[in-house]
Amino acid sequence: VPGLELAEMDRAMGDALCCGGGGGNFFTDVLGGGADSSCRVRVREAAETGAQVLAVACPKCAKMFEDAVKAENLE
Repeated sequence: VPGLELAEMDRAMGDALCCGGGGGNFFTDVLGGGADSSCRVRVREAAETGAQVLAVACPKCAKMFEDAVKAENLE
């Protein structure tokens, strides 16, 4: 995509945090869970890159991050 720039987070690939969705938090977290939940930490890390889009391949990550973005007031 012309003009697209990849902004990788410091913790990426094997060092990345799980969003928590696969561990059952998908069904128990309400609006992103507590401030120290892995999905909210991850969303804050993504915001620090300055990226305008957070792209994920996993549908559970998409939902977890959507709620975390709202909880962090990053919409």
